[in-house]
Amino acid sequence: AGVAEQIGEVGEGDVMADDGEGTDASVEVPVLSSEWFGADFFTRDGSPETLASLESALASPELAAELPHHEVPAETAFVEWAKVFDVVETDASIQMSVAYRSVHSEQDGFVRDPVRAVELTITESGQGWLVSSLPSVIALP
Repeated sequence: AGVAEQIGEVGEGDVMADDGEGTDASVEVPVLSSEWFGADFFTRDGSPETLASLESALASPELAAELPHHEVPAETAFVEWAKVFDVVETDASIQMSVAYRSVHSEQDGFVRDPVRAVELTITESGQGWLVSSLPSVIALP
């Protein structure tokens, strides 16, 4: 039996059907903001654009001073993907757990790093969702 027969066929109508659940827009933007920040935070390319992107996402200038991107990176690294896997909402903020995988440069090319996880806190302001704590390492789920 083919793979399609084993898992069943999915028609266009199934893909386009509205299950009534929809998506929660109140969590979508904070999730996107957290994934984007995580990808930029662990990218080490020496680009002023990466630093500018990070600084614009921060809730306070004190956090910007703590960014490691002010230093010339010892090696180049890029984030392949970043994905929020846990969301804890409080009255004033949202704690996001983000898994990510980066690749770093070596003499013979790029090498994939193991998947890692971090936690960061974001808060809503008049400018949208801003990061109020830099990522801290946590265990993978």
